[in-house]
Amino acid sequence: MAEARSAAERARQLCPRPQTLRLAVVHTYTSELLDPWLDCFAALQGLELAVFHAPYGLDMRQAQAQSALVAHGPDVTLLLLQRNDLNPALRLPVTAHASSERDRLLSETLQHLQQVVTAFHAQAVGQSSGVTAAGAQTTHTGPVRRPG
Repeated sequence: MAEARSAAERARQLCPRPQTLRLAVVHTYTSELLDPWLDCFAALQGLELAVFHAPYGLDMRQAQAQSALVAHGPDVTLLLLQRNDLNPALRLPVTAHASSERDRLLSETLQHLQQVVTAFHAQAVGQSSGVTAAGAQTTHTGPVRRPG
């Protein structure tokens, strides 16, 4: 982490007036440890990163207009979820389910993910990107709306 902080500081010296990128993180596993690396990457891109970590868990109240996440006014909202957050049946590996059930599980899981992303996009929370602990990634880009 010291290397990331050092690199970020050096990058800031090269770009004295960076543009601010507001990032919100919705997470169901520890995400704060990523902050030095996210900050380093942002600084290398000439950005100043303002990070807001929502309270732990997939709390859909953070997708409501009066939430702290929406008040942060993020340009990007990152969903760091585990697959069982989207479907409790996925606490088990997919291969533990009968092959006849896998298509149904996939459909239900993708439907729930779409509902989660749609709820966040109903507010002014920028673009959303979701990552699960299993490594599958989905990105949903919608119009970035700003209040006012």
